[in-house]
Amino acid sequence: MITSHDRLSDLKQAFEQNDLPYEITSLTQSLEPTALLTDKQREFVVAAITQGYYEQPRRCSLTDLAESMDVSKSTASRILHRAEGKIISQFIGDPAM
Repeated sequence: MITSHDRLSDLKQAFEQNDLPYEITSLTQSLEPTALLTDKQREFVVAAITQGYYEQPRRCSLTDLAESMDVSKSTASRILHRAEGKIISQFIGDPAM
């Protein structure tokens, strides 16, 4: 779950008030959400969103995105793939849990 400190406290209180057992297995705090990505990764992800790369159907292809960012298609793919991997890993957390 990704949530604010206040909402997490409210959830904890609700569990305790209703005698619901719970276990916190991991807790991570992020003060700056953009710190997850490098500047270049953030620039590419923002451009991909803005240009419609993630829409269905896509308004922008990887080739279009690469051209707009003045890089090769393979470079754009590599940058996006690394950024997406970081975002997904941060969102999902440890899949073994």
